[in-house]
Amino acid sequence: MAPGQPVDLGERYPATLEFSEQPVGYQWTSTPQDIWRLSEFTCDLRDKFSIKLGSSQVVFGCHGSDVLWAVVIPDRPGEIAAPEECKGEHVTSIFMRFHPARVGELFPAATVLQQGDAKVRSQALRIEALKGRWRCYNNAGDLPMIPQRKFVLFEIETQEHRQWMYWLDTDAGVVNPPPPVSWTRACARFLVEHMNNPVVLSFGDGTAFFVGVAAVVTALLLLVRYRRRLAAALLIAVVLLGIVIAICSATPLPAWAYAVWLCAVTATLVLCLWRPMRKARIASAGVLLATSIGICAAETPYHLFPRLSVGPHETIYVVGDSLSAGTDKDLLGHPCPKLRCWPAVLGDLTQLAVVNLAEPGAKVQHALAQAKLAKQTDAVVIIEIGGNDFFDDVATFRRQLDALVSSLHGHRAILMFELPLFPFQNAFGQAQREVAAKYRVILIPKRCLTAVWGSSGATLDGLHFSQTGHNVMARMVANVLKIEDAASPRKD
Repeated sequence: MAPGQPVDLGERYPATLEFSEQPVGYQWTSTPQDIWRLSEFTCDLRDKFSIKLGSSQVVFGCHGSDVLWAVVIPDRPGEIAAPEECKGEHVTSIFMRFHPARVGELFPAATVLQQGDAKVRSQALRIEALKGRWRCYNNAGDLPMIPQRKFVLFEIETQEHRQWMYWLDTDAGVVNPPPPVSWTRACARFLVEHMNNPVVLSFGDGTAFFVGVAAVVTALLLLVRYRRRLAAALLIAVVLLGIVIAICSATPLPAWAYAVWLCAVTATLVLCLWRPMRKARIASAGVLLATSIGICAAETPYHLFPRLSVGPHETIYVVGDSLSAGTDKDLLGHPCPKLRCWPAVLGDLTQLAVVNLAEPGAKVQHALAQAKLAKQTDAVVIIEIGGNDFFDDVATFRRQLDALVSSLHGHRAILMFELPLFPFQNAFGQAQREVAAKYRVILIPKRCLTAVWGSSGATLDGLHFSQTGHNVMARMVANVLKIEDAASPRKD
């Protein structure tokens, strides 16, 4: 191919696949040869949808010669002209799904200059992972399907930090917006990208809550003493930042506990700024210190590792999702090697009979079927479930979790991993703790899971465990179990 000579992508990627009413998903690959330099990228649908980008690069994901998805990355952000709700915003990337036969139409030969820069491939794969796989529409088992020829999906990221998604019906000239991205899904995307970041992990394991409370208390106690304007302004900023950190940690304390603490913080802050009698400021600081110690003391037990005595011949059932069952592909769609999942490694470490009932992609409702297979009532059950339920409503999660734990209540002991929470998802944690208290379930602190995610080389894609991750997880669970000698009395 001569440099600068236009490339007909319709001929380069001949379509062989067609839309099917049956859900058929296709594996894909994306190589450096699937990256192309564009002189421009435009899309205009009867003034209802209009985007124009300048010099850009496009990365394709292909099944054979069929293009299943595309990511367009402009050299400089381009402007959206329509629809009205996002008019004037500046595009930083576009994720697209379309029928393979339309690749030449969407990317005309006159705009395709040459092979693109291989460096953008990793960025495109991250975009596909966080868009194409977190979404359920037009996917079969997390694999892309072939859409009807008349439909084109645009999922747009803008410089204004907003996301816009549209299904274009090019035959009817209609623009149909899919459901908006929820806060939970946005957090999920961010966490998968930054799971190894210590700051993100501190929110996941609950450490941020204690850091935030400590920052607020320290700053306010100093504010009681210092009167210089600059120092006071800095301390007030620390107080506000500490409040944000504590609240965003999603620590599932009761709402009234947060309300009491925030009232104490507000009262102390107002008195420090108002400067009444010194005794009043000291008294309010004392109340703040007491309430802060109280909420930290209430939360601390959930961060302590439990110990459960088990006999040398006991059976352990594991009920869970892909963190326990493993996965055959990572979030980028790449096949995963066959791994020994942590329940199997746990059996090796403890010499106990460990039965892994977990299934990839399982939610709490699916775990009910797993629980029916745990037939030995004198066994210990470990529950690792709920991460896939964050996209559902809390009431459903609570009801199904109660049913799950109730169905296992006859077993000798139940251990359950507490879920790391997204910001403002406190209600899921409260539901889990309430069900655990109701049935006397032993909670394994959420810092157990976050410690695995934070370990070097412990994940395949930021979420699912590698063999190293499964080994680390198994060792942590083994530390919770205290294996008794056959002749020793049991102490639960």
